Amino acid sequence: MSIDTPGSAIATCDGMVVVASLNFWNPSGEGNILVYTEYDTEALDMTWRYNMTVGNTPVDIAFTPDCSKLIVANQGFHGLDRGSFYNNPVGSVSVINFQPLKGELTPAEAQDLVTTYNFTQFDDMSDELVLQGVRWVYKG
Repeated sequence: MSIDTPGSAIATCDGMVVVASLNFWNPSGEGNILVYTEYDTEALDMTWRYNMTVGNTPVDIAFTPDCSKLIVANQGFHGLDRGSFYNNPVGSVSVINFQPLKGELTPAEAQDLVTTYNFTQFDDMSDELVLQGVRWVYKG
């Protein structure tokens, strides 16, 4: 078994291996979370189970302590897409409800477990938030 796209992070929990996968054809495009079973020492392989789309450029992943959710930090990295157009997507956080993944799900059912949040609702509040002590690292 091989993973055919660049991976940026890996996590294991409760019998599953999860890989954050970058979009090889469009580095500033949406990424994926690939879910596998743990390595089987008898079969000498892992079994692919699910592929879920998350936000742009997933760079870090972590399970909650009870393995019920996976938190994905999506960097939103800027760059040229396949058509050589500049793209600067917003960063976001995706949360995957891992509990239902114990059974067999269709690809659509697995995708429905992903919720992605961005922070654009705060863009117009930057001056007010700075006065309240929020550190605005990049404002532009």
